[in-house]
Amino acid sequence: MARTHSEVEPVDTETQPVEEAKDTRSPGEIEAALDRTRAHLSETLDELSERLDPRDLARRGGQRIKAQFVDEHSGKARPAQVGAAVGGLGAVVGALVAVRKLRSRS
Repeated sequence: MARTHSEVEPVDTETQPVEEAKDTRSPGEIEAALDRTRAHLSETLDELSERLDPRDLARRGGQRIKAQFVDEHSGKARPAQVGAAVGGLGAVVGALVAVRKLRSRS
């Protein structure tokens, strides 16, 4: 069973020398490990580039919004969500009109 951070006893470096870890790998093994790490990092960067592509982000965002208002299986609009969105938009437009009228009076 692994010890937790609180269970690990601190090393007093003044009285106990700290042992350095010896790397027993050959230069060829170290180079191979570096090559594997580089390949893994390259794959990760490629994946991140694909995920963060602005066109792809916009497409996925559009799909999520569409899914809120259109049933995926039937392709028909969801009346409750459409009604709520139209009502909310109407409220925002009404509030903006009211604010403009109030500002124009003063």
